[in-house]
Amino acid sequence: MCSQISIWLKLFMEGGSEALKPKKKGRPSKMSKMTKKDARKILKKESDEIAALKSELRQVKMERDILKKSLTLFGPSK
Repeated sequence: MCSQISIWLKLFMEGGSEALKPKKKGRPSKMSKMTKKDARKILKKESDEIAALKSELRQVKMERDILKKSLTLFGPSK
């Protein structure tokens, strides 16, 4: 415990109160922080894409159902 206090005292004597302030550790992030505006744009784009995919899925399911019905009505082609 005494050694920690002596370290703090030495830091204070050499650099003043600035030396005792916490410093950032680790390497800086390469990715920029996303703003709310950017997040909204991405969310809007993704929700539009989801809506388009759901619409396409609905269309494909209808086509599949029509083909199944026609197969039962007209029989398999030979």
